[in-house]
Amino acid sequence: MTQHPRTVRITLVTDGSSDQVLQGPLDWLLQKYFPCEYTFLFADRIDRHAPLRTKLQTALADYPCDVLLVHRDAELETPVDRLAQMREVIITLQRHCVRIVPVRMTEAWFLFDEAAIRRAAGRPDASDSLRLPSVSAARLMPDPKAALFRLLDSASGLSGRKLARFQRDHARHYHRICNLVTDFAPLMEVPEFVAFKDELVAAMTAFKTGTHG
Repeated sequence: MTQHPRTVRITLVTDGSSDQVLQGPLDWLLQKYFPCEYTFLFADRIDRHAPLRTKLQTALADYPCDVLLVHRDAELETPVDRLAQMREVIITLQRHCVRIVPVRMTEAWFLFDEAAIRRAAGRPDASDSLRLPSVSAARLMPDPKAALFRLLDSASGLSGRKLARFQRDHARHYHRICNLVTDFAPLMEVPEFVAFKDELVAAMTAFKTGTHG
């Protein structure tokens, strides 16, 4: 009798609630580089202001998993320094962990798909120029979230009071992008995204083969 491989349990811990959109890139990476059966949990009921070690211990207790994804924005640190800080914590967990560190914010990874932005803004067939930044420029923006909201404003084609109402509903339009982007291949030019891919594949392989991650 053929024994089917066990479903992998994946939990995501992030800096903020909006970073749940990382499920989109996760799904794409797994489909492309490590097809498998998996379940996904977003650790949304933890104290995000707690020290990282406390957050991760809470996540492991409340959201049991085989592979733990740990997101932190680099903010004022370099990605290399932030990754090193995270390693000091996760190495003590004895768990398969994947570090996710955009240069500034996760939103930088959603600025490249014009069609998704237009659809999220409710005008999928518009043709006016949005002037999207290049992938390499987006990763270095000081405030990618503000840039994404400006693009959504522009894509909406609204002004005045209608734009003000649209702005108050930004979060809904922003979260739609997670489901609308279907191909994250352009991000393979981004070193931090490639690092995420490499750690994800390594952690999944280690789990499947029963070795320590």
